[in-house]
Amino acid sequence: MGGECFTISRAVFVRILFAAHGLFSIYHLYNVTQDPNKWYLTTALMGLLMETSITIYRKRGQEWKWSAISQCVEIVLILHQLAMSHWGNFNEMCL
Repeated sequence: MGGECFTISRAVFVRILFAAHGLFSIYHLYNVTQDPNKWYLTTALMGLLMETSITIYRKRGQEWKWSAISQCVEIVLILHQLAMSHWGNFNEMCL
């Protein structure tokens, strides 16, 4: 039981870090672009919430063998935010 609690708490902690990083990145993107439509990216965090619940309840905190879906969500969020923030800078340079 003690090992299972540690495994589950570790899984939750990692997902909290992913969510915090995602929210901070979205906030930064909003500050750079001043476009409130960028907040729609927080919907991707719902996928992270679903993956967290599956990891905790079905797999009892054990990570996926091949790759964690939460990592894929985080990578997609990061790439999209980087592309959008650089695209805004590119548009400003061209105008």
